[in-house]
Amino acid sequence: MAEKVNPEDKTCDCKGWCIAKKDNPKKGIFQSITNIVYVFRTIKRIDLKIPRLKLRIERKYGEVEDQKKKLKVYMSSRESYLQYVHGIIYKLDSCRFVREHL
Repeated sequence: MAEKVNPEDKTCDCKGWCIAKKDNPKKGIFQSITNIVYVFRTIKRIDLKIPRLKLRIERKYGEVEDQKKKLKVYMSSRESYLQYVHGIIYKLDSCRFVREHL
């Protein structure tokens, strides 16, 4: 089924991602969606921590520089999680196998 999908095909822009999952493409798609859900939950947890950290910095609890570093780490990890999600969504969206079977 998935073998028919050609990575050279101009309508498929996922660079053979669907073929890499050819043993069970549907499982690969489900796994990707599960990953997206997990990542969004992680982002939600980070989003809950960021305002509290900002409040701590404003009220100057503890070592302010340490709090600022922590905030920077949270913000950059949030950004990288979002990029990861966008990458998965792009692959799913640009894969002809996905478009044909879902």
